Amino acid sequence: MITLTEPIAEAQRALALRRQCSPAWIKRGTLDAGDAKYRLYVMEEMIRTLMRLAAEQRQLSLCDTGAQEVRQEVRRKRCRARQHDPLPQHAA
Repeated sequence: MITLTEPIAEAQRALALRRQCSPAWIKRGTLDAGDAKYRLYVMEEMIRTLMRLAAEQRQLSLCDTGAQEVRQEVRRKRCRARQHDPLPQHAA
């Protein structure tokens, strides 16, 4: 499994390449200037979306880690409480 960092980096490289090559493609007539502008905009938005998702994923990861720590502490406390309490007496 790859992290979101890798697709973000690849999209940034592709965006840089488009920015570099688009003027020549427009000049040759292989790419319409309006299409070029739109495609650059879409790629920029894609990168922003991936970056936002990566930030949210990190945030969730931090929250999950905290929740795991809380659950572990609760388990430890319950275990310690059981060790100190006498066994329940059953009615005969």
